[in-house]
Amino acid sequence: MNVLSRVGWFPPKMFAGVLWLAGAAQLFAQIGGLDAGFTPANIQNGAQPGIVKAVVTQSDGKVIIAGDFTSIGGVARGRVARLNVDGSLDTSFAAGIGADGIVNAVALQTDGKLVIGGDFLLVDNVARSRIARLTATGALDTTFNPGTGANAAVYAVLVVSGSIHVGGDFTQINGVNRGRYAKLLSSGSIDQSFSGTGANGSVYALATNGATVYVGGLSPRLMIPPAADWLN
Repeated sequence: MNVLSRVGWFPPKMFAGVLWLAGAAQLFAQIGGLDAGFTPANIQNGAQPGIVKAVVTQSDGKVIIAGDFTSIGGVARGRVARLNVDGSLDTSFAAGIGADGIVNAVALQTDGKLVIGGDFLLVDNVARSRIARLTATGALDTTFNPGTGANAAVYAVLVVSGSIHVGGDFTQINGVNRGRYAKLLSSGSIDQSFSGTGANGSVYALATNGATVYVGGLSPRLMIPPAADWLN
């Protein structure tokens, strides 16, 4: 069974946005039924079906997927891959060995680079603890170096005006105390001007309307700088 499919519209009272079913991300178009023009090959994690945790579309219609899988259509892909508009594997995008653990989140920069977050320790056999950046062709971007990275899982990544916001279960980034939410510079280093004690529970989602960053998770309290400081 394909992990990823693209399907048509259903009444809002039944479904809305994205439906997760047995690890399958069902993407909805405005009208019509199942899009027969989008047919990805089997996405596997060894002998088991793989899991897609994040989907990002590019302006050219290609689709970045990430999660817990090791091959697509029998071609090795270490938990990050790019699909063509018809769902076929884009072989021009290759992350080498890829990530050695699950990738939970992907954010696309305006220059085509990708920031990934998850529960991995290596990307293409280079130490990158749970946060890394890939070039537009999928290679590890060595100009982005978060040092020792996050000390626990990253679940959400958001790129805003060149800055990188991350959320998860971590309490430190590169040895600096950050309570499950942090802001990084484009180089990967901690933005020291953005502090606070963070959240006291897991952060699973980040979003922005261009003026404010919204943080979602299990925390009843979030101690961070005023919203006016967030996007500076």
